[in-house]
Amino acid sequence: MSEADERNELQSHFPYMGLKLNELTIQEERLILFFIKGMSKAAAGRAAGYQNMENVYAIFKREPIQNAINYLRNEMVEDCKFDRNQAT
Repeated sequence: MSEADERNELQSHFPYMGLKLNELTIQEERLILFFIKGMSKAAAGRAAGYQNMENVYAIFKREPIQNAINYLRNEMVEDCKFDRNQAT
């Protein structure tokens, strides 16, 4: 999946996250995508093009970013739900 496709997928979930379409910058969207894939906050910040890691940590504390990350984590958990019936 290309980066543009991943960003479109992320943006399609914005209403469920309580976000408006242009509430996050492209760089912030990239930061979230890299972080949710398993990168550390610092590595995600570097990959998204941030120079100052203090800014990255401040961005992660913003409520819209927290809402997006929490929503995506919950979605990942829902995708991985596994019970006894599926195991047999």
